[in-house]
Amino acid sequence: MIRFIALIFFLNSYLICFGQQKKDKPAYKKIQILLLGTFHFHQSLDSNSRLHSNLFTEKRQQEVGEIVSNLAAFAPDKIFIERKTSEQAYTDSLYAEYKKGNEPKDVKVLANEIVQLGFKTAKKLNLPAPVCVDFRPEGYSKQDYVPKYEMEKQVIEIWRQFDDNEFRELGRYDNSFLDKRHPVRKAFNEDSLLQKITLKDFLLFLNTSESYVRDTYSNWNWMYGIGKDNDYSGIDWLANFWYGRNAKIYGNILRQVDYQNDQKYLLIVGASHLSILKHLFEENPYFEVVEVNKALKQEKKRK
Repeated sequence: MIRFIALIFFLNSYLICFGQQKKDKPAYKKIQILLLGTFHFHQSLDSNSRLHSNLFTEKRQQEVGEIVSNLAAFAPDKIFIERKTSEQAYTDSLYAEYKKGNEPKDVKVLANEIVQLGFKTAKKLNLPAPVCVDFRPEGYSKQDYVPKYEMEKQVIEIWRQFDDNEFRELGRYDNSFLDKRHPVRKAFNEDSLLQKITLKDFLLFLNTSESYVRDTYSNWNWMYGIGKDNDYSGIDWLANFWYGRNAKIYGNILRQVDYQNDQKYLLIVGASHLSILKHLFEENPYFEVVEVNKALKQEKKRK
């Protein structure tokens, strides 16, 4: 009798434990996605840029090669890049030539992270061309964008003046709180950081939550105050052209999902996009966001 009771107790404990394990482990597949935030590599060609650093030196190319090896070890099924979907045919053609050993003649195109990281990783894994997932309306630039709606005109005018260092308080709600600087100061002078450390370490810096959350606050928080009363011009701009743009990038990736066969994705995108995109993917139960520091800080195998 005692043995029978003990057996029942053991089976009951086993079933509870087994049931808990099944409960803890999702009964569905998650696609792993590595969101790699970068600076735009071609900016390093400008000697006046704070990002100036010749990426074509032997040392820098070795650093690029190490990053590419890490990304290839992650083994993504698809690579997504920050280029407009309308430029996919151009990207396919450029990549086809690259696979043949013909590098882009335009040095700015060659220096871009799309080629240096995206093309090199795709070629190493024998993948198709990286998929373009960015969205920008035609004429979308600080210089020539023509607003279609009246509410945008004031925002675009302020935007242009802000970029030209001639920012004036046009149509600005008088609330100094929205102009407060981020309370956490950087522990170093970022202007010369890339010139002092490896390319991998600089990317690891860009991909810390402290970095991109602080930059998101600094870049956009002031725009919430543009407009008065029922005029929400700044917020409308953010909703349509910043949050909306990132939502479209997210949507363009979802349109490429082959859920039955895909296991891993790599997205190479400007670091300023990370805050929104990371939130969107983390809220999706069918994705698992892979931390960049885990992907890039892989120890070399001992021989």
